[in-house]
Amino acid sequence: MPRKRIYANDATESVGLLLKIRLPWLIFGLLLSLGMAAVVSHYEAILSFDARIAFFIPLIVYVSDAVGTQTATIYIRNLGKKQARFRTYIAKELLLGLSIGIIFGLIIGVVTKFWLGSDTVALAVGLSLVASIISASVMSLTFAATLNRLRIDPAIGVDPIVTVIQDVISLLIYFTVASLIIS
Repeated sequence: MPRKRIYANDATESVGLLLKIRLPWLIFGLLLSLGMAAVVSHYEAILSFDARIAFFIPLIVYVSDAVGTQTATIYIRNLGKKQARFRTYIAKELLLGLSIGIIFGLIIGVVTKFWLGSDTVALAVGLSLVASIISASVMSLTFAATLNRLRIDPAIGVDPIVTVIQDVISLLIYFTVASLIIS
């Protein structure tokens, strides 16, 4: 027998029940966020080589998170309307992620080139942003669909978990690209 789906309804449920439903996801996200510190510490050499790389960590992380959150929110909303076909969404999100990534990558690449006067930093930031945005689109959609199939309310679990996983992935992408291009 399938598990009963539990939805959080802030308007009608007690604070205790809402805490019980939300807290595990947030604690899990908190623990996973320690991975970000580990990733950054692993790339100490590239940061020492060119400290300007650090300037763009918040940008890479934020934009990727914003795209992933937007993707998941729209998909989850359409799940409720019975309009969400995964195959259609994944194809569109790949195209959207690529398009948004290229637009944002070009913008930040040009801004970085003029700001810092560095072709290599501009290229590293721009390419990393493209890859991180594509990754965020696909991962957030896949995780939301997976939770839904497992009969877990994706509105509760997607953002806390996907955000921190995407943060780690974005940092890995950024530091790997920067290491290949800059050093």
